[in-house]
Amino acid sequence: MPMDVFDGGRRNNQARLNNDQNVSGQHWQFEPMRNGSYRLRTEFAGPGMCLDINSSTNRPELRDCGDLTGQFWQIRQSGEWMVLTTTFGGRNMCLDIDPDSNQPELRRCGDYSGQFWRLQSTGERVSWPPTR
Repeated sequence: MPMDVFDGGRRNNQARLNNDQNVSGQHWQFEPMRNGSYRLRTEFAGPGMCLDINSSTNRPELRDCGDLTGQFWQIRQSGEWMVLTTTFGGRNMCLDIDPDSNQPELRRCGDYSGQFWRLQSTGERVSWPPTR
Protein backbone atom coordinates (compact mmCIF):
# COMPACT_ATOMS: atom_id res chain seq x y z
CA MET A 1 0.00 0.00 0.00
CA PRO A 2 1.77 3.17 -1.16
CA MET A 3 1.43 6.54 0.52
CA ASP A 4 -1.21 8.65 -1.22
CA VAL A 5 -3.20 11.79 -0.34
CA PHE A 6 -6.90 12.42 0.12
CA ASP A 7 -8.43 14.45 -2.71
CA GLY A 8 -11.25 16.52 -1.24
CA GLY A 9 -13.47 16.23 1.78
CA ARG A 10 -12.58 16.91 5.40
CA ARG A 11 -9.23 15.12 5.03
CA ASN A 12 -8.22 16.95 1.84
CA ASN A 13 -4.44 16.86 1.31
CA GLN A 14 -3.82 14.58 4.31
CA ALA A 15 -1.53 11.61 3.70
CA ARG A 16 -2.83 8.03 3.82
CA LEU A 17 -1.97 4.53 2.72
CA ASN A 18 -4.01 3.39 -0.23
CA ASN A 19 -4.14 0.43 -2.61
CA ASP A 20 -1.47 0.56 -5.31
CA GLN A 21 -3.20 2.26 -8.24
CA ASN A 22 -0.31 3.89 -10.11
CA VAL A 23 -1.96 7.32 -9.72
CA SER A 24 -0.23 10.70 -9.49
CA GLY A 25 -0.90 10.99 -5.73
CA GLN A 26 1.31 7.94 -5.22
CA HIS A 27 4.21 9.35 -7.24
CA TRP A 28 6.52 11.16 -4.84
CA GLN A 29 9.51 13.32 -5.57
CA PHE A 30 12.31 13.68 -3.02
CA GLU A 31 13.94 17.08 -3.45
CA PRO A 32 17.36 17.26 -1.71
CA MET A 33 17.59 20.16 0.76
CA ARG A 34 20.25 21.43 3.13
CA ASN A 35 21.88 19.19 5.74
CA GLY A 36 20.81 15.98 4.03
CA SER A 37 17.07 16.66 4.34
CA TYR A 38 14.47 16.22 1.61
CA ARG A 39 11.20 17.86 0.65
CA LEU A 40 8.50 15.42 -0.45
CA ARG A 41 6.11 16.40 -3.20
CA THR A 42 3.55 14.50 -5.26
CA GLU A 43 2.93 14.65 -8.95
CA PHE A 44 -0.77 15.07 -8.09
CA ALA A 45 -0.39 18.32 -6.14
CA GLY A 46 2.50 19.77 -8.13
CA PRO A 47 5.75 21.49 -7.23
CA GLY A 48 4.25 24.11 -4.90
CA MET A 49 2.85 21.65 -2.32
CA CYS A 50 5.11 19.79 0.12
CA LEU A 51 4.49 17.12 2.73
CA ASP A 52 4.42 18.93 6.09
CA ILE A 53 3.56 17.90 9.64
CA ASN A 54 0.39 19.32 11.16
CA SER A 55 1.60 20.33 14.63
CA SER A 56 -1.80 19.73 16.24
CA THR A 57 -2.23 16.15 14.97
CA ASN A 58 1.36 15.07 14.19
CA ARG A 59 0.00 13.86 10.84
CA PRO A 60 1.53 14.74 7.48
CA GLU A 61 -0.42 16.71 4.92
CA LEU A 62 0.34 18.65 1.78
CA ARG A 63 0.80 22.38 2.32
CA ASP A 64 2.40 25.25 0.45
CA CYS A 65 6.15 24.68 0.32
CA GLY A 66 8.12 26.91 2.66
CA ASP A 67 11.05 27.06 5.01
CA LEU A 68 9.24 24.93 7.60
CA THR A 69 10.84 22.26 9.80
CA GLY A 70 7.92 19.88 9.23
CA GLN A 71 8.84 19.83 5.53
CA PHE A 72 12.46 18.79 6.11
CA TRP A 73 12.48 14.99 6.02
CA GLN A 74 15.43 12.83 6.96
CA ILE A 75 15.78 9.27 5.71
CA ARG A 76 17.93 6.72 7.47
CA GLN A 77 18.45 3.12 6.55
CA SER A 78 17.49 0.33 8.94
CA GLY A 79 18.45 -2.94 7.28
CA GLU A 80 16.57 -3.17 4.00
CA TRP A 81 13.99 -0.58 5.15
CA MET A 82 13.99 3.20 5.59
CA VAL A 83 12.91 5.23 8.61
CA LEU A 84 11.57 8.76 8.04
CA THR A 85 11.82 11.61 10.53
CA THR A 86 11.45 15.39 10.28
CA THR A 87 13.40 18.29 11.67
CA PHE A 88 10.15 19.33 13.39
CA GLY A 89 9.75 16.03 15.27
CA GLY A 90 13.43 15.31 15.73
CA ARG A 91 15.32 12.04 15.44
CA ASN A 92 13.17 10.26 18.04
CA MET A 93 9.81 10.79 16.26
CA CYS A 94 9.33 8.49 13.27
CA LEU A 95 6.70 8.34 10.58
CA ASP A 96 4.39 5.51 11.64
CA ILE A 97 0.95 4.24 10.56
CA ASP A 98 -2.19 4.50 12.63
CA PRO A 99 -3.67 1.01 12.04
CA ASP A 100 -7.24 2.24 12.54
CA SER A 101 -7.14 4.94 9.86
CA ASN A 102 -4.21 3.91 7.63
CA GLN A 103 -2.95 7.45 8.06
CA PRO A 104 0.68 8.16 8.85
CA GLU A 105 1.68 10.19 11.89
CA LEU A 106 4.80 10.96 13.86
CA ARG A 107 5.23 8.68 16.88
CA ARG A 108 8.08 7.87 19.22
CA CYS A 109 10.57 5.71 17.30
CA GLY A 110 10.68 2.04 18.17
CA ASP A 111 10.88 -1.37 16.59
CA TYR A 112 7.39 -1.10 15.06
CA SER A 113 6.59 -2.42 11.58
CA GLY A 114 4.62 0.74 10.69
CA GLN A 115 7.83 2.78 10.96
CA PHE A 116 9.73 0.84 8.30
CA TRP A 117 9.23 2.15 4.78
CA ARG A 118 10.32 0.96 1.37
CA LEU A 119 11.25 3.62 -1.15
CA GLN A 120 10.88 2.36 -4.69
CA SER A 121 11.80 4.23 -7.82
CA THR A 122 9.18 4.21 -10.54
CA GLY A 123 11.85 5.10 -13.07
CA GLU A 124 9.80 8.16 -13.97
CA ARG A 125 10.32 11.80 -13.17
CA VAL A 126 7.56 13.64 -11.35
CA SER A 127 6.14 16.16 -13.80
CA TRP A 128 3.58 18.90 -13.66
CA PRO A 129 0.83 18.86 -14.77
CA PRO A 130 0.28 15.14 -14.17
CA THR A 131 0.27 12.96 -17.26
CA ARG A 132 -2.28 10.52 -15.76
